[in-house]
Amino acid sequence: MTQNQLYIIVEMRRKDTRHTMQKLKSSHHMFIQAFMTRGVMNGTEVFNLLKLSCEKYGDYDEASRTQLLLDYCHTINSNISMLGLEIKKGKDETNGTGYYGLVNTVESNITLLASQYTENELQFFKMLLEEFVKSESGTIGSIEALGISEKIPKKMSKTDANQLLDRFEREKWIGKSKEGRMYLGIRGVMEMEQYIFEMFEDFAVRCNMCKKLCIQGARCMNGECETRMHFHCAQRVFRGKSEKRCPECRGPWQESSQTRQADQVEME
Repeated sequence: MTQNQLYIIVEMRRKDTRHTMQKLKSSHHMFIQAFMTRGVMNGTEVFNLLKLSCEKYGDYDEASRTQLLLDYCHTINSNISMLGLEIKKGKDETNGTGYYGLVNTVESNITLLASQYTENELQFFKMLLEEFVKSESGTIGSIEALGISEKIPKKMSKTDANQLLDRFEREKWIGKSKEGRMYLGIRGVMEMEQYIFEMFEDFAVRCNMCKKLCIQGARCMNGECETRMHFHCAQRVFRGKSEKRCPECRGPWQESSQTRQADQVEME
């Protein structure tokens, strides 16, 4: 479904008085339009958008903004769920920063990107996704990523591949570390979780704490234990504890630099 199609359907539901569910107001309409344009926003951006939408079309109470955001998302989701869409919360695997995104809840495969990318570009993304999931660290180097251009059905020049990777990064399907290593971005994590569990069931694991997909994370030192946690989740589990042990097998847990440095930016 294209953004224009979604716009038309949401507008029709906003004006339709026959629905017993809470109607979408102009402020809701402005709120979801921003998500349709940007896809994914962090917590600060979402609260700024909420304030702007409410102040333009109605009242805004800074003291109750968290509840207001929950109410907004609930009202919008109840109206767009029939479209297989939802405003969903997620966290960046690298640091725990909270994000909100308009995601597809119905389609479980990568064809949901077909309206944005060519078939060859989708093949590139599928192979890139597979490299992330099967990598021990959940990341790959830029040279390895560019090498995918030689493996897809219709070979792609390195220049075109580099431009495609830049686009994936701009749209938050992938991310890039300061060291230049690439990983599945917040939009990719939020949109592709179900697909990854279905297509890579032998490799995909859930975080022991938050139970969400964990591609980048710390592992238990016990080779027979499959426990894994996001770095920011592990930081929360072991905060204030002098001895760190696996929550499952009770074996020693090796703290990584990413665990120590993980930001604690909670979604409100």
